Amino acid sequence: MNKVSFNSKLIGERIYLKKHELSLAETMFNYVDKDRARLAKFLPWVEFTQTVEDEVNYIKHTHNMWDSRELFDYGVYRLS
Repeated sequence: MNKVSFNSKLIGERIYLKKHELSLAETMFNYVDKDRARLAKFLPWVEFTQTVEDEVNYIKHTHNMWDSRELFDYGVYRLS
């Protein structure tokens, strides 16, 4: 059985999706932390993201899930 591979980056007209990178863990955490109250109304994982290390662990988890073909989680970025 052949494994399907997925692009780590998908580019649209105004945005692109990119596989999470460990180098962005602190930035990702800071965005969550700055907007915690609003995000928590809609996203159940906010309460479990209390430190940069939590974000690092999440990214490592998504990489493992990506490798096992169980989850393909992307960050959303605006094209400049």
